[in-house]
Amino acid sequence: MENEIQQVIRDFESAVTRIVLCTVREAPMPLGARRITSILKGTKSTFNIDYGIYSMPTYGLFSSMTRAFVDEIIQCLLEHELLEIRMISPDIGLPVLHITERGTAFLAGQENCATPFANRLADTDVILLDESGQELFEALRTLRAEFASAESVPPYVICHDSHLREMAHIRPATPEELLAIKGIGTKFVQNYGVRFLAVIAQASDTQKRHVSPETPDAPTRKAHDVEVIRKKHPNAYRPWTPQEDERLRRLHAIGMSIAELAQALGRQTGGIRSRLKTLGLSE
Repeated sequence: MENEIQQVIRDFESAVTRIVLCTVREAPMPLGARRITSILKGTKSTFNIDYGIYSMPTYGLFSSMTRAFVDEIIQCLLEHELLEIRMISPDIGLPVLHITERGTAFLAGQENCATPFANRLADTDVILLDESGQELFEALRTLRAEFASAESVPPYVICHDSHLREMAHIRPATPEELLAIKGIGTKFVQNYGVRFLAVIAQASDTQKRHVSPETPDAPTRKAHDVEVIRKKHPNAYRPWTPQEDERLRRLHAIGMSIAELAQALGRQTGGIRSRLKTLGLSE
């Protein structure tokens, strides 16, 4: 049964890969990753309408997928050399997607290339909290209940348990770190961020007072987690410099996807999204 399921997953990956490659090949002009994603998502943009892109067979096929999901698929195809990024001209310097010889051979059935993005994109991570993390989680739930009661709304309208669990696990210390949590937006930080960060800070201080210096794992779980994350994303959770902000603005302006921006800047996709919000470049 497991082998059968794995074959179904490979077939799914192969079909999705073909859809993306066909979209790049059949587009009326060379397009960047952001435009290709908008075609697959079925974005009702002026560009897609004016150039008749809405009539493409693959238009809107991925409308139920998140933009980040589609971006990651394109990134996977770039890594496996089925797609490549080319510059339209040295003067313009606009990056566009181009099918490689390997990608063409894959479409023709002459190349058997695995594109294992399903496991990479599947959200299988379950946050298991230790005793202190569970206590913080309950404290955050109590605070959320206070806000919900004051606004006469259900608690999930403020935020979901999954958000609180990640807060208790990562223990963000700044608004920027709070924004990096998937699903937490600018409005949440503006309306509730100060109180939530205060509860987290208080819990972290309490934990430090109860940890003996002789304890081998006295460093906080957060420090360990960040160290692990930085093996893949070297700049994750580091303060943004003016130079990085300017580079982010420039790369975003030329149409690079979230995944491409994350790779170029050595950060997580969540960090890129939160910084774009901070800079007023996205909602």
